[in-house]
Amino acid sequence: MKKLFAFVAVALLSVSMFAENITVAKAVEIGKKLEKGATTKESYTVEGYVAKLYKTYYEDTKTQSFYMCDKKEEVNPDSKDFAFEAFKAKLDKAVTPGAKVTVTGPITNYVSEKGVQTIEIKDGKCVILEEGEPAAEVEKISVAAAIAIAEALAEPTENGKSTYDTKESTVVGYAGTVYANDDGSWSFYMTDEAGAKGDFMASSCKADSDVNKGDFMAVTGKICKYKTKAGKIMYQIYKGTAAHSNDQGIENVELTEKAQKVMVDGVVYIVRDGKLFNLQGAQVR
Repeated sequence: MKKLFAFVAVALLSVSMFAENITVAKAVEIGKKLEKGATTKESYTVEGYVAKLYKTYYEDTKTQSFYMCDKKEEVNPDSKDFAFEAFKAKLDKAVTPGAKVTVTGPITNYVSEKGVQTIEIKDGKCVILEEGEPAAEVEKISVAAAIAIAEALAEPTENGKSTYDTKESTVVGYAGTVYANDDGSWSFYMTDEAGAKGDFMASSCKADSDVNKGDFMAVTGKICKYKTKAGKIMYQIYKGTAAHSNDQGIENVELTEKAQKVMVDGVVYIVRDGKLFNLQGAQVR
């Protein structure tokens, strides 16, 4: 049994040590030659730069997903045109755009249900060679504050277009009506109060796990004012990242004239619109 364990350990080490070093462009070339959904038998070590984050870093699993490019000048966190992704890469800490990394593992030709092709290494081991740009501090705000930002944006000049806030925000609130999209992303309305009707939407956002009505979520991205093809105005974060939050409750909501924190008999509550809520969002009276 010990011999078998030693053999397996050496085999795994050999895969890591002797994986061929290639560029991002070469990885894409290899992946495109595969059948849809197929994966190479060999492991490769792809070296390049973090071009754009696909998901935030998850401390519990120590994984992060990001797109890669070959040249530092190609790094563009706002671009949609990257062909190679490190999906759920394993690393000890978060990376930011501009970091130089290697990712080791088999290459897959992934094709979504909508036919979108992405060449990727899934669950690969990531090594950070150079640090990227310092992560910008993202403000955490309530749904009401997000709507106020969206309302202040200029109206899109054409149907089907959006105008965006200049900075990213993290909007916290409860999921209302939820839609699961074919590409694995999630769309859901958000509210400051559990069970309320929402006027703000997290649209086509990638989530850390399935989203259900009533989940308390933190959605990060740029707030926008969207004009539908029918001419209706919507407030949303489009293609952001969504994570279930442990900081559940109205206590995280930005307090305004309509929402104040009070203490009654040593217990803290939130008063909003003449109603009393506990810190988990349940109406008391």
